[in-house]
Amino acid sequence: MFPTPQGGRRRQRPQQQFSDVEDSFSDGGVVEAVLTRSGGARGEVRAPHWSVVVLATDIRSSADGTFPEVDDHAETRRGPLWPNLAILALVVAIACAVGVVLGGGGGGGEDGGECPRPTPRPPSQDTIFLPQSPFLPIVNNASYSEVLPTDVMLVRPDSSGPIIAPITAYTWRESKHPKYVAGGYEMPMYKLEMLDRGLDEYWNFLVDELLLARVDVIMLHGRGCYHMEPTFDDSRDYHGSGSMCPRWLEKFRDAVERAGATNVIRVGMFDPMDHYGRDAEFWLKKGAGMNLERGSEAANSSTIATIASVVSGVVTSNNNGINNGTDSANVTTITNVASITNISNVTYVTSITNATNVTNVANVANITNVTSITDITDIANVTNVASTQSTCNTTPFDMGDPKMWTLIWDHNVKIFFDIFPREMWYLKGGKPVISTWKLNLSVFCNLDGNVSRMLQWLKAKFLAEYGVEPTFITQKDWIEGDPTITPDLVEGVHGWISPSSDHMSSITEWGGKQWGVVGPGYRKVKKDMGPKNPYTGPGCGEICRENTRQSGWTAIDGLETNRNSELILLEGWTNIEENNGYYRSIDKGWAYPTQYINIVRHYADPMPETLRFQAEGADNFCDTTKANLGGSYSDRALDVGTLDDGSGWYVGWIEDGEWLEYQDVELGCGTYRFTARVAAKQSGGVLRLDLPGLQASNVPNTGGYQKFELIHLGEVRLYDGSYNLRIVFESAGISGVNLDWFFVKRTKAGIC
Repeated sequence: MFPTPQGGRRRQRPQQQFSDVEDSFSDGGVVEAVLTRSGGARGEVRAPHWSVVVLATDIRSSADGTFPEVDDHAETRRGPLWPNLAILALVVAIACAVGVVLGGGGGGGEDGGECPRPTPRPPSQDTIFLPQSPFLPIVNNASYSEVLPTDVMLVRPDSSGPIIAPITAYTWRESKHPKYVAGGYEMPMYKLEMLDRGLDEYWNFLVDELLLARVDVIMLHGRGCYHMEPTFDDSRDYHGSGSMCPRWLEKFRDAVERAGATNVIRVGMFDPMDHYGRDAEFWLKKGAGMNLERGSEAANSSTIATIASVVSGVVTSNNNGINNGTDSANVTTITNVASITNISNVTYVTSITNATNVTNVANVANITNVTSITDITDIANVTNVASTQSTCNTTPFDMGDPKMWTLIWDHNVKIFFDIFPREMWYLKGGKPVISTWKLNLSVFCNLDGNVSRMLQWLKAKFLAEYGVEPTFITQKDWIEGDPTITPDLVEGVHGWISPSSDHMSSITEWGGKQWGVVGPGYRKVKKDMGPKNPYTGPGCGEICRENTRQSGWTAIDGLETNRNSELILLEGWTNIEENNGYYRSIDKGWAYPTQYINIVRHYADPMPETLRFQAEGADNFCDTTKANLGGSYSDRALDVGTLDDGSGWYVGWIEDGEWLEYQDVELGCGTYRFTARVAAKQSGGVLRLDLPGLQASNVPNTGGYQKFELIHLGEVRLYDGSYNLRIVFESAGISGVNLDWFFVKRTKAGIC
């Protein structure tokens, strides 16, 4: 399915032996296969890689080498036996090198009209003949039985190979919808109103994507909360200057519980660090009174933070602090304020008096009776000031000040890890993982010798609180800023990505290991510019630091380069603003909705033991109606409704012959059991997983459209390769069938 590196470390596929290979192929026969590249017709792979697509999918031949019985979803051709073992060995070698895809039919979503069965493709020059061999798909007699408890139990991904760690933010919210609608973004395929972190639906589809990707650890953003202790006031508890207070992650945790995946999902913390400059003054100066955030007026309150505008004669007085204003103009008087910090434009102010500290303030007429003035510019008169100095390069976060360290712990790290039960922490060598972005010198100062002190202090705090030390993976500028940092203190160091230099991946050597970062593409949409503006839309080039996805190859190349890395950070799973995401999408940058999820899974867990496919997220489908009759999940024609328990969605309003399909699902050689979760008000429904050897399964009367039960779809042995997994609704019965999901469970591995 994907290129194999020369000498690179790849997750090894488990070895397994079929006991009756000889018997399976004792009667000979011919199977036709096609070597194809992306963009092919039905039954071919549309992902960016070479594959062998096996079109004959039911290996049953008579003594004369013909095929008297063939499933009508497969393409076959009669042909003579091919006894030339040398050619056989060559063909088998090619097949094993590039992978085999079982042709179950492909095709995009078909909206409206009849759903025809796939028709055979005429022979072409690309057609080659392969004799039957034990290296082609082996189908045992399908086994039909009751569903076993283990048939639908998700398990952790394979832990060999690089640790795949997607960095996952949660900034999608209703206030951003107008910007998204304006265009210029690679949008997820979900309905616009669902792109809101305040809704359970947002977290449901996010957890589903990450489960399907089979990643080792999800690096969730922690960007600090203004309030250390919860007040049970949503207007306060979820606020932080970085817009990702970790308390939002209670919703992620709850979604994992709804998905029944607490035994599978593991989390680590990603701290981008860029928020601490804006937060530092607020956190240190906060009082017990009113908290006015981004207000237009600020008067007579205990704490005033992040003022967007104070204009036209407003008198601000008796306050502990005024911080981070962007435009404070025409203010008459500011009096009795404990601290005034980072006001970028205080113009025509008559006076600032009786303030303890005035820091980073420009264009003030008079300042009097101030204890300390730091980094003030363009002041007409300064009187009665105890000290005037410039320290720490005008930055708000002094790394040498231990008071600052408490902010990282109290308002971010501790809140994050308190959210999740211990069993959901990802442990690397027995230690939870904290990764970081850069230490921007416009935010941090006094780094040399102090960053290592801060990290040692954080480890001690973590150990005292939780009984274990964390392990840190930082950006390399931490090491450059503080050469006293050693591998004993920081386990991993990464180099991030550099879109302006066309570097969408990096490898950094540290502590005798490689550490990587990979992005699938990049284009920074400029603010206040329409989608057709050449400085923001596709093709904007260097102006927007554009790096195209190249049909998936940008991500694949980065992951291939990092095959020997200890850990690979993926930037950034939900990144709409920089067109840098891995989410489901029908944007032209995706060959099919789950393409990037599949790419990630290939490197995270190429031979998954378990997979759960939500029906509503299918890549391809055939629906006889042009509209989404359920109105949920997406604006595609696939009919999707919402589950009553709030755990997700289902596909319903099903008609005879409709189908849905997940594309290019990579499975290892072995025996698989398949299960579906269905509901029906009456019996009579029939569905089938379109794989060789599997028969149709009856859907019982479950007692209602929202009363779901499990049905067994069969058991087969498959070859190592990529499959299009299609559920065909042969009959919807009298009253219809609802499908929640279908499940793949490998029960035995094998040698192919």
